[in-house]
Amino acid sequence: MAVLLLRYRLDHLGVNPIEALIAESGQWAILALIGSLAITPAKHALMRVCTRVGYRFGRRASDWNWLIRLRRPLGLSAFLWAAFHAGAYFVLEVEGEWAWLLEDLRDKRHLAIGVATFFGLLPLALTSTNAAKKRLGKRWKPLHRLVYPMSILAVLHIDLQAKPGDPLAWPYAAAVALLLGYRIVVRLATGRGQLERDGELAADRARSPCRGATTENATAAICHPKKPGHPIFKTTRCL
Repeated sequence: MAVLLLRYRLDHLGVNPIEALIAESGQWAILALIGSLAITPAKHALMRVCTRVGYRFGRRASDWNWLIRLRRPLGLSAFLWAAFHAGAYFVLEVEGEWAWLLEDLRDKRHLAIGVATFFGLLPLALTSTNAAKKRLGKRWKPLHRLVYPMSILAVLHIDLQAKPGDPLAWPYAAAVALLLGYRIVVRLATGRGQLERDGELAADRARSPCRGATTENATAAICHPKKPGHPIFKTTRCL
């Protein structure tokens, strides 16, 4: 940001420095956002590669904790760039005039979408600390899934402000579609696998003579002959 501001002050941003400052800060914001979305797929891909080539390091998820720790600074960087982007527009483009801002919000769809994206990212930035995560508990993860629709809105914001035929938003749209599509495929595959495992477990329990045992005395559906003097079951014992 400091370098971008210095380039603006030195008049090194072309014939329209205000427009260039706003556009470049917005591009850095969405790049950081895409980077944060890419962390989990990158971890999965690297684990797969390390397993295939036979490396001992990299097969376990814990080997990539250092990579996962990059997600928070990337997400915060995306928000800070978005705040810089919005602030530059408000201070330089509409010169701090709320009436002009409201008029632009009414007339320019991309601006309204950009404001919605900024305020959608705000609670994610405010709750990015460990203390906030602990305080929110189970609500933290659903809240931070807001990053997915916000990334779509960010791409739409760029696409709507681009000139007709300008492919500026296409690389960003492709990256976001790929990263979100990967998550959908993984989620569907995981859900299908869990359903299959649940069905197999239910079938095993239905076939087992121990299906009436309590969970305290039977923790699996595998039965073995009863040991002499066993006080719980007359014919079988479940482990």
